[in-house]
Amino acid sequence: MCRVLVSLMRFSRISRRSFRMLLDHCKGFHMLCGLTIVLASVIHFIGHLFNAANFSIHFNPYYVDVNGASYKGQDPLYIVAGSVPGITGLVLMLVLCTMATTSLYVVRTNNYDLFWYTHRFYLVFYFFLMVHAVRGVLKEQINLSRHSPGCDKENLNLSIPWPEPEHWDTQETVCEEPPVFGTVGCSVCILHNTVCEEPPVFGTVGCSVCILHNTVCEEPPVFGTVGCSSWMWVGLPLLVYLVDLTYRRCKQGHCTRILNVTEHPGDVLEIRVWKKGFKAKPGQFILVQCPAISSFEWHPFTVSMCPTSQCESFTIHIHAVGDWSGRLQQYLTGSEGWKYVLPPLASSKEDLDKRLVIEGPYGSPSGDILKYRVNVLIAGGIGVTPFTAFLHHLYSNEKLHLQNIERIYFIWMCKDLRSFKWFTQLLCRLYQKLWSLNRPDLLCIRLHVTAPVPGSQLKMFVKQYPLLEKRLYIGRRPDWPLTLMEICSSHKGTDIGVFCCGPKGLATNVEEECSRIWHKNANLFCHHESF
Repeated sequence: MCRVLVSLMRFSRISRRSFRMLLDHCKGFHMLCGLTIVLASVIHFIGHLFNAANFSIHFNPYYVDVNGASYKGQDPLYIVAGSVPGITGLVLMLVLCTMATTSLYVVRTNNYDLFWYTHRFYLVFYFFLMVHAVRGVLKEQINLSRHSPGCDKENLNLSIPWPEPEHWDTQETVCEEPPVFGTVGCSVCILHNTVCEEPPVFGTVGCSVCILHNTVCEEPPVFGTVGCSSWMWVGLPLLVYLVDLTYRRCKQGHCTRILNVTEHPGDVLEIRVWKKGFKAKPGQFILVQCPAISSFEWHPFTVSMCPTSQCESFTIHIHAVGDWSGRLQQYLTGSEGWKYVLPPLASSKEDLDKRLVIEGPYGSPSGDILKYRVNVLIAGGIGVTPFTAFLHHLYSNEKLHLQNIERIYFIWMCKDLRSFKWFTQLLCRLYQKLWSLNRPDLLCIRLHVTAPVPGSQLKMFVKQYPLLEKRLYIGRRPDWPLTLMEICSSHKGTDIGVFCCGPKGLATNVEEECSRIWHKNANLFCHHESF
């Protein structure tokens, strides 16, 4: 997808809210286009297989140029395999089926690397698509000025260029007179406004008299291939994508340095990175590549803490659940303990190998958080990272009291109580700052643990973070209808932005509930992304 173009449209000054919400679904639109291409290609492929069989059965011996087969009864498989459109079509279907199969949700979640690598076949797909129709099978008559369709040159034994069925009688019938057509029940003939003297008389199929005005043809019909225009439809979108890709690759060359890596409970890595000239806004994401693992794979991660005027570094949190992220965890942390800090990368060759390549940042649905007076932030597990970037922004903003924000509802769900420790210090510091600014009601926190919690673990958590004790909900999920209706009742007539990031099921439930409440004239605007 053209990430740079989408980001430019999202952050454009003329971009309206409805248009930005439409951009939130660009990934879904991409998947819908892919599904449409697959279905249309399968129908197209099956249709041409039937065409190959018809070429073999209905071979026309009089007009050889219009035939797709070389002779009558030719094997349809040889017809397909013996032509450029046939061979390229088979390759296109093979590539397309491979990309579609590995794009299934179950494959992406269990083996993302396979999905990523096979999706690079789009280059092969575009190449063969451009040359697919170069040697066209479809024919058209190119000498219409010297040969009207259906007529014959005098003294030439030529027939109408249509495929002949098996029972066709090729013996020519001599017509006694040309067919005359009139209007039933009227006295005026359609052609030339002449008075009809008799009822319509129809000629015999296959006669040697021309149907239109008895015109005599000057030469036999000449057929040529239909011109190829696929490059016109493919070329412009491909050019836009290549320009977007070139710009992204040019922005990758800046120096990147890993400052430190911290491993948190639940196989979560916190990586603090410095990159020259890097700027990001809350809610944006980057693409990360680790050359030591793979020089081709790029993986998206949300910036969990953006650079500021006081600190030019930024942070990303990675949940090590896949092949690539698991290898990255082993590569960065090794076996040297809970925290692994890298020295300056310029000090030795060994350090130079431990580096990341960063591309971005790019916009996401969470980028509209600052555009609403009331915000509802709903996170599931590691999906909290877009919102922590926003909370970091509030904490580091010296003019917080001037922000045009009325209230923020922060709802975070995790299976394990220890997962909240990823950002508990941030939440506590932000609460203390809000109290010092006399705005404690700005932020409402609800932490839901969906699984049972041992008593000793709960006591230890409450002892460490007493500010969060009354904001813990153990063993239950939020009641979305009740929760959202309460928020709407507290802010009547106000536009409320609902931002959700987490598993697909969570995003679907929240979106459906927002749509249901919307019909009750509540001003809910749902922005969601899932993983």
